[in-house]
Amino acid sequence: MRIVAEPRTQETDPRPARTKERSSHGPAKAAKRPLRPDIQGLRMIAVLAVIADHLFHWPSGGFVGVDVFFVLSGFLITGLLIREHDKTGSISFTSFYRRRVKRIMPAALLVVTATLVAAYFLFNKARFLHTVEDGVWAIFFGANWNFAFAGTDYFGATSAVSPLQHYWSLAVEEQFYFVWPWLMLLIYVLVARARGGRAHARAIVLGTILVLTAASFAWSLWESATNPAWAYFSTFARAWELGVGAVIAVLAPTLGRLPGWARTPLAWLGLIGIAVSVFIVSSEAGGFPAPWASLPVLATAAVVISGIGAPARFVWPISNPVSNYIGDISYSLYLWHWPIIVFTAVVLPREEPLYFVVVLALTLILSISSYHLVEDPVRRSSLFEPRTARRKRSRRGPRWLRALRESETLAGGLGLAAVAAIVVVLTVMSLQSVAPPPVTAGAGAAVRPSPTASVDSAASSADLTDTFRQQAQEALAAQSWPELSPSIDDVLASNPGEIESSCDGVNRPSVDQCSWGDPQAPIHLVLVGDSTSSAYLPTFASLVQLRPDVRITMWAMNGCRFSSNLYDNANKQIVSACADRIAAAQAFISEAAPTAVIVTNNYGGDLVSTGKSATDEEWLGGLESAVQPLVGKTPHVVFLASPPGGPDPAECYTPVSSPADCATEVSKTRQTRVSGESSLAAKIGGVSIDPADFLCDEGKCPEFLGTLPVRRDANHLSAAFASSLAPVVSEILVSSEVLPAPAS
Repeated sequence: MRIVAEPRTQETDPRPARTKERSSHGPAKAAKRPLRPDIQGLRMIAVLAVIADHLFHWPSGGFVGVDVFFVLSGFLITGLLIREHDKTGSISFTSFYRRRVKRIMPAALLVVTATLVAAYFLFNKARFLHTVEDGVWAIFFGANWNFAFAGTDYFGATSAVSPLQHYWSLAVEEQFYFVWPWLMLLIYVLVARARGGRAHARAIVLGTILVLTAASFAWSLWESATNPAWAYFSTFARAWELGVGAVIAVLAPTLGRLPGWARTPLAWLGLIGIAVSVFIVSSEAGGFPAPWASLPVLATAAVVISGIGAPARFVWPISNPVSNYIGDISYSLYLWHWPIIVFTAVVLPREEPLYFVVVLALTLILSISSYHLVEDPVRRSSLFEPRTARRKRSRRGPRWLRALRESETLAGGLGLAAVAAIVVVLTVMSLQSVAPPPVTAGAGAAVRPSPTASVDSAASSADLTDTFRQQAQEALAAQSWPELSPSIDDVLASNPGEIESSCDGVNRPSVDQCSWGDPQAPIHLVLVGDSTSSAYLPTFASLVQLRPDVRITMWAMNGCRFSSNLYDNANKQIVSACADRIAAAQAFISEAAPTAVIVTNNYGGDLVSTGKSATDEEWLGGLESAVQPLVGKTPHVVFLASPPGGPDPAECYTPVSSPADCATEVSKTRQTRVSGESSLAAKIGGVSIDPADFLCDEGKCPEFLGTLPVRRDANHLSAAFASSLAPVVSEILVSSEVLPAPAS
């Protein structure tokens, strides 16, 4: 989201001003357009709602502040273009984009630069490099597509969030600004060639906007239902919100004749609508941005309409000086608040009151400073203006004022040059290695060999698990990060799907492409479940190397639990394909009659049928229904529990963190559901394996064991660590009589 703030001297009502003012330099002339305080007040409401949502996660619909800004932007920019064409008969793209650059870029570049500097010192290498990439997209107004292509789920992200993620809305608006002036000019040119008048041109502009807005809304409805994560960032799914503001701007001459008695009720109706939407719209309800965004969009439209031509009375919540000042600095507030929230969480626990105090204080201080020292001075300066305009401007007023203006222009130019230089330097820095956190003396600081290096593959499962437990105890006692191989930075930067290939995607390749080992090997294992199952693939790929008599086939699918219940996912293609994947896996198992089926599922998730988290009974019932058809088709069903979830290493592993920051505790939900798997295994004659028994100590689980990082994110094993589990899993399967003892 971005907050477009027109100069305080410019009227936001698209109709020409009629008032006159007396100038000390000559006769009366047209007055500068007064500021609409109600629009500044709407900016205040919007930015505070967004900040409250991001910081306190309350109210539930605070994110709709973005939609308020979209309507205001469409109204203001369209009104500006109409006024310019009515006055000059054309639209100056040079002037338009010069104003956009002066208005948007100084503060945006400043925050991006500050974010990259902070990320360099506070993030691990992998996350810093991702932030640099996000910064490049943000600077070139493509952040929304960057996050959409990356599969970012704005409401339920499980990976480390980008401190520049909020630039997505700035990108949406700037993409709109890039297309909309050209389209309007094209309409005006065509009308002029047809010798149509101003009213004719305005009618065609209105018709065009209505068609595009309706088309965008229809597209948004479809995309919100089929792929909400993509729809949230999509310009095409958001354009209708700016279009509503544009429609109001075109209809301003008619709407300005609204009777005075109707203005105040309409304004309050809009304010109440915004307040209601902030509290009742929820990320859990679905249908966003369409149709739910229509509530804040139409409510904002009502407030804007109420003030066209004449102000609505008695709307003090949005017309008082405090509201207007917050509206003035709303762009800076928006730019600064999100990176401050992200970075403060690196050094302070989110649960402590001090965290909230620091975030609010830094946001306010930096926003006020950047507004008065960067944003407003550069916007008011003659930077990028034609030389004749700068000369005319410099002749106005006393000498001290002319000097100040000249200094503002010089300072603005130097400031932009400095920011650009810093961005280049930081980009070069990003290509170099970031020094790992220092290793200091302390309990557990000594590096131990990894399990696969220190344990003979023929050792008993008891010996192997004892080695893991001992390493878990030492890792939990460590006061600083040891040297790991691969490093956590390497794990975070690696492609987690290198081994899995595309086998766990929606479009699964052939069975041959998703099988490992000798096709004639007598022992056949089949993996089913979701991405936590495919994360164990390196375990079984290594087992195949240890046991040439074993082959494996993977039927796991990312986001698709092996259950008769469907679980929700931001990618609706996964939800749609899940049932067919499970049915295909069951059919394959029935035909192939493998030696064993390995089942691994994530233990959380919302049911599609209810929209709520599955109860323990629902979770176990869905699992049993999916597994029951396998009984009799395979001699063994093995429930291999997913690893205990915990903090994402991309967030908790930093130059200022300790291993304790990444350690996790086994949740009660996981304990209950692993126990349910064990009961189900006993019921059907299967086997249950819980790696937490040997990866954790007294319910606490570290992020590294020996020299290996355990998890690559909050829920999935790193490939290196999963591979190291092959000996112990093999021995457990042998001791459980799932596998025969290996030939000597």
